[in-house]
Amino acid sequence: TETSTRTSTEISISNSTVPKGTLATQISDLLSLPIGVTHVYLAYSDIEVHIIQENESVWYTAVPAGKIDLVSLAGQSMTAGITQIQIGLYNLARFSISSVNVTYNGRNISAIVPLAPVTVPILGNGLRLQPNGTSGLVFDIAPSVIPSQGLTGVQMEVVPYVKAIPIPSSVPPANFAVFGARIQLDSQPWFTSTEVNLANNLTILTALV
Repeated sequence: TETSTRTSTEISISNSTVPKGTLATQISDLLSLPIGVTHVYLAYSDIEVHIIQENESVWYTAVPAGKIDLVSLAGQSMTAGITQIQIGLYNLARFSISSVNVTYNGRNISAIVPLAPVTVPILGNGLRLQPNGTSGLVFDIAPSVIPSQGLTGVQMEVVPYVKAIPIPSSVPPANFAVFGARIQLDSQPWFTSTEVNLANNLTILTALV
């Protein structure tokens, strides 16, 4: 007998009898910036997390859509969303980039961004949310900002390399379960920065004299 799985998206659970827990989601970015870039303003869609429950594939909103200067998150993660959702094992996270504006040598440049949503596994076999418990997730966007010389001047392209990392239970919820709370990631043994391999992308900025 075949078992079908239905997919849906939910913002919150209205049924008070459904066991719930609290998920605090942080946004992080460890940027490697080209010389001259001082700000990277990224507008993002809802960040959603995925769970399979009773043969139904459900996405819950963990962070509402917003905008942030990724440079302000250098070496840190910041809590951008706190929500009460269905307990269970969450295995995926997804979002999409709406737009990116890069400040380069004092000039704002609208960057080229991928239109397709990005879906990534939650590392460490997923994130387990317990009844009345609090769990944390670091959503590391970690894009590469790639400059190139166009006919009208310097152009920017943003390539996302996203990963989702559960915050271990050894970290007290008081450190992340508050809006705007920050964790200094370079001192956390459980966090490793996203490794980006752009060996095949060589950017040459030329000037004709």
